[in-house]
Amino acid sequence: MRCDYAKLGLLPAADRGWSDITELYVKKFDVPKAGERVFIQTRQMIGGWEDGFKTTYADVPQPERQES
Repeated sequence: MRCDYAKLGLLPAADRGWSDITELYVKKFDVPKAGERVFIQTRQMIGGWEDGFKTTYADVPQPERQES
C-alpha cells in the first residue's frame, strides 16, 4: 500500500493535551467518507531540533442513525 502525505500546517494550540486538526484536514482534503482510513504523520520540532515522524491512523465511522 502506498501513502502520499501532504503538509497540513502547524498544530493548533492544545486543549487538555489534544490538538484538533479537523479544520486543517477538511480544508486540505474535504470531509473523509465513512469507512475510509485516515493516516496522519506528526513530527515534533523545537528550536531547530526535529524528531522522527510518528504515524497515526483512524477509521472514519459510519454516521449515527437518527431515531424518528
